[in-house]
Amino acid sequence: MLSLQVFYFLIYFFLLMPIAGLILPATLTENLYLPHFIIDELMKSWQGAALYIGVFLLVFYLSMRLLYALPFFIIEKELTIFQAIKKSFSVPHKILLQLLVEAAVSLLVSSLIFSAVLFLLGWPVDLLDRTSFQFVPFFAGIILTCMQVFAFIYTCFIQGYLTQLLIAKLTIQKVPIKTKNNWTLPYKKSFITLLVITFIVLSYFNINSIYQTLYTPNTLIIAHRGDTKNAIENTLPAFKNAAKNGADYAELDVLETKDHQFVVFHDSTLRRLAGRNDRIQDLTADQLTKIELRSGNYRAHIPALEETIALAKSENLRLLIEIKKHGGESADMEERFVRLLQKEKVTKDYLVQSLYQDVNKRIKELDPTIKTGMVTALNIGNLPKTEDDFIVLEDFSVTNRILFQANQANKDIFIWTVNQESLMRHYLQKNVDGLITNYPKRASKLRQTINKDTSLRERIENQILELKKAVEENFFYRFFLFRRLYHNVTVRVAPFRMCFNLCILA
Repeated sequence: MLSLQVFYFLIYFFLLMPIAGLILPATLTENLYLPHFIIDELMKSWQGAALYIGVFLLVFYLSMRLLYALPFFIIEKELTIFQAIKKSFSVPHKILLQLLVEAAVSLLVSSLIFSAVLFLLGWPVDLLDRTSFQFVPFFAGIILTCMQVFAFIYTCFIQGYLTQLLIAKLTIQKVPIKTKNNWTLPYKKSFITLLVITFIVLSYFNINSIYQTLYTPNTLIIAHRGDTKNAIENTLPAFKNAAKNGADYAELDVLETKDHQFVVFHDSTLRRLAGRNDRIQDLTADQLTKIELRSGNYRAHIPALEETIALAKSENLRLLIEIKKHGGESADMEERFVRLLQKEKVTKDYLVQSLYQDVNKRIKELDPTIKTGMVTALNIGNLPKTEDDFIVLEDFSVTNRILFQANQANKDIFIWTVNQESLMRHYLQKNVDGLITNYPKRASKLRQTINKDTSLRERIENQILELKKAVEENFFYRFFLFRRLYHNVTVRVAPFRMCFNLCILA
């Protein structure tokens, strides 16, 4: 059985996450955060925002108080994890404040140095880019390789330095370490030769891929329930705004009515937007389309799917239709839906997605020309297996491995809901297939900026910031930094081995 110490350790581990990224590789911390769509929902009201900020400050304070628990546990072998946590809480606030200030200053200075080096390395590429020499990709690939090497060294140094800064505040016995020099000339030559070969190979791949990876993203901008900044979600004004603000597609939700028609609406009841307890399945399409929706100062009516398609055609806007279920659907719901799309002659232009695989499968059987997508929230592990044409993943679930597997499986990836500009830029630079966002105007402008206005040097610098994160996932970096920590902890408390294995493999 698992001991109580494991429970204490897990509490410690998750409370430490807000500041663990300063000294631990991104491999351990990058996926341990609250999904953005949950934060977005909380921020829609002042109560939710206050709750989020309050909980964050509390967790940050607790994480600072727990900062020394693991060092105490490893260094003082007689301590249990609970005793180490208690001792960490006894560390004076003054020491923690000094540590926080010193770490902040160190990160600021190192970031300035990192930016300066990137600028100096990128300056020749900027000069060549303006002269439009045909050998720009050759030099750009070499410069990018130099940046990758520097990013690797920088990442190792700064995290090692911050770890030493943490330990330096502890009062421990200093033991001199004796080293033996086995670095003979033959090994030096072999090592240098290996480095040169690695540099050449990496430069070769960078040169060949420089334009493919840094130029013109083809990412589709998909307005989530339309453009809802100045309109109510899933209404005609929202879809008109989406077309006006540069969206390629508008994502919308459809539900079947009592008389087996389709209306554009997200919830199974009218409570949230109409203040009524009626269920969609209990009302006809004619009744539903006469109901006024209210949100803030905006007013609109529930649109039928047919009139939404008519508006989309007039605005040259394509639709990504998500089929929702309320439990009262007719047995031939999919047949009715496909017949409607065929009647409107949009089966080859529109996309259909659903959480329900049986719905997608039936639609494909009825009309193979319709492209279907599998909606998955909080996917963990590998790419979901599906016969659909594309997969819709929440941002929290997207990893480099998922994107690679999707490319290998020839599946498009749409990511929802991407509202932060930094995330938009991140996925545009990765040239993902589609971004589902509440801010299509912002995403469209950002895509256009990356397409036209960004110099090759700036694109390479943006790329290296992404590579800096990827460098931390390198196997050797992960192995050498954590081998001793893994050994010291797991040999003392056997159940911890499983926890560390799960974390390192995450």
